Amino acid sequence: QPVTTGAPTQITLASGAIVTMNGDGTYDYDPNGAFESLPVGQQATDAFTYQIDDGNGGLDTATVTITINGVNDAPVGVIGIGDQSSFDGGTSFSLPTAGAFSDPDGDSLSYSLAPDAPTWLQIDAITGVISVDGAIPSDASQGTNITGGADGHYDITVIATDPSGSTAEDTFQLSISNLLPVAQDDIADASEDGPALAGNVITDAATGDSDTAPDSDVLEILDANQAGTALTLGTPFTVAGGGELTLNADGSYTFNPGTAYNGLDDGETAVEVISYTVTDKEGGNDTATLTITIHGANDAPVIVDPADPGIDPTNPEPADPATVIPTQSVADGDDFSSTPLIDVSNYAIDPDEEPLTFTTTDTLPPGLTLNPDGTVTGVIDNAASQGGDNPVAAPGIYTIDVAVDDGDTTSLVTLTIDVSNPAPVAQDDGLTGDEDTVVTTSLFADNGNGADADPDGDTIVVSAINADPGLVGTAVAGSNGGTFSVQPDGTVTFDPGDDFNGLGAGETATTEITYTIDDGNGGTDTATVTFTVTGLNDGPIPVDPTQPPIDPLSPPPGVPFDPDAPFMPPTDPADYIPHQSGDDGAPVTDLDLTPYFGDPDAPDAVTLSLDPADLPPGLAFDPLTGVISGTPDPDASQGGDPLNPGTYIIPVTATDPSGATFTTNLTYTIANPAPVAQDDGLTGDEDTVVTTSLFADNGNGADA
Repeated sequence: QPVTTGAPTQITLASGAIVTMNGDGTYDYDPNGAFESLPVGQQATDAFTYQIDDGNGGLDTATVTITINGVNDAPVGVIGIGDQSSFDGGTSFSLPTAGAFSDPDGDSLSYSLAPDAPTWLQIDAITGVISVDGAIPSDASQGTNITGGADGHYDITVIATDPSGSTAEDTFQLSISNLLPVAQDDIADASEDGPALAGNVITDAATGDSDTAPDSDVLEILDANQAGTALTLGTPFTVAGGGELTLNADGSYTFNPGTAYNGLDDGETAVEVISYTVTDKEGGNDTATLTITIHGANDAPVIVDPADPGIDPTNPEPADPATVIPTQSVADGDDFSSTPLIDVSNYAIDPDEEPLTFTTTDTLPPGLTLNPDGTVTGVIDNAASQGGDNPVAAPGIYTIDVAVDDGDTTSLVTLTIDVSNPAPVAQDDGLTGDEDTVVTTSLFADNGNGADADPDGDTIVVSAINADPGLVGTAVAGSNGGTFSVQPDGTVTFDPGDDFNGLGAGETATTEITYTIDDGNGGTDTATVTFTVTGLNDGPIPVDPTQPPIDPLSPPPGVPFDPDAPFMPPTDPADYIPHQSGDDGAPVTDLDLTPYFGDPDAPDAVTLSLDPADLPPGLAFDPLTGVISGTPDPDASQGGDPLNPGTYIIPVTATDPSGATFTTNLTYTIANPAPVAQDDGLTGDEDTVVTTSLFADNGNGADA
């Protein structure tokens, strides 16, 4: 190649080296990498020729030979290692890197990774192949080795080293992505009656529905909801149908149907669908559903309180079957043929809404019937109060266990009926009669206040008089006189006796007894019999003051106390006035006849009368005072009863204002007194004849 001296000229030799010729004959030799492969200790030559010219036509040619001594050349990168990507948990990562380097000397290179490379990467020192030591960690996507770098990005520096220790490096970026978890839909089955269902939406694999993380991340539940209503993890949640679901962060769950699905019949189902999201906590989420199918079963009828049955008829509020129905208090004879006593169906609900039938094997009060629809109807027998579970200790109490049947199962509820015996009604009786008439009638009849009766038609009898059962059928003194005789059938006989003879005509007095009626079933009632006695006129009566007095508080039987006759009756009403005696010519003791007569109709005044001719001569009767007085005639002892001279029987008549009379006899006996001869003392001389009267007073009184 011609070279013109002067300005430097650069030429490229055949070897590839570059020679720069300067105008002054000097040159610069640049191997220009042509001998990079020349190992250490080896030589190579390069040459070029040059020609000189003296400017006058003289030329000459020479050769420059250059000896090149080999030195070590560091490896060099020839092509960049491209950026790489993989994923958490990956195991198949393999990256050859030797092709990215070359050694100018042709030396064999060894390969290594910079110290900041992830420990889970390894490189084959001979082949330069980068691989995973086991597997990429499942959380590698969440880390970096770049200061301030984004998670999942790693700068990987590969170092190529020649035998002399010279190196070359190349850096590429490895991006690790998180593999999304896969949530599988879960299905589960539960019975409406339990038991509670338990499972795990993440790990359950029985039906191939376990949730997975491709990179083996540990999965958790991020959130869950039912139709948009969020669940709080770990807290019981009431699902749409009423069951209770508790879903925990680890995927475990329990589902308790409780009684919420009791409305399902056998063969029916209800479905609850819960949406949930799983997370690998590395930004990877997936959503699936938990579908729980609740299978219905027959539910036994539930005994409820009608006042508080619960708000959901398929899930009623149970009540105590032994006490929920109040005791039904009724009475013998009550009629429930039109309106039921009670409807037991009000106390039972079938959650499955199946028809119910009501039966019992226990004894109801006679006359009542438990119908299949739960109503209790009929007319209670009038002796039902005497029966029951324990007629002796607790008559009238009927305890009935009612079976409530839905066709498959039976529940029991207790109905208690307390049958009382309505007491008979004894009405006070007002009876009337006069003081002399015995009256017989029925106390059960309407005697002014209505008839005695028994509400349930029991046969009534009189069981006691004045609270004494022993007086029934006997004569019982009234409270103010008279006697009552009351028979069990209510027949009463009132005998006023003489107890009301003191009543004036038209005057009244009352006397009473009480009587008790009994219906034979434990029912009794007591009423008062008041007998009003109307007075009739009573004639005058004899009074014998010589008889013992009558105790007004306790008169002898059959002898009523009369203030006008306060003594026992005379033995002989025709002859009870004390016999009177006197002597001819001698004044008699005044005799007052009024104490010997009375009038039961006090204060009636009686008038006494007698025939004065019946009196011994010389005696007189004063009708105003009732006193007999006087001096019998001297020969009165010779009059009177011809068979008994000197005895005078005088009828004395007492007359009341009504003209009624009473007559008794008064006896006077007049005696003739013997004459009294007085001793006579006479005097005279011996020569004189004396004549005088012996009747004269001759010293001792006159004879008379």
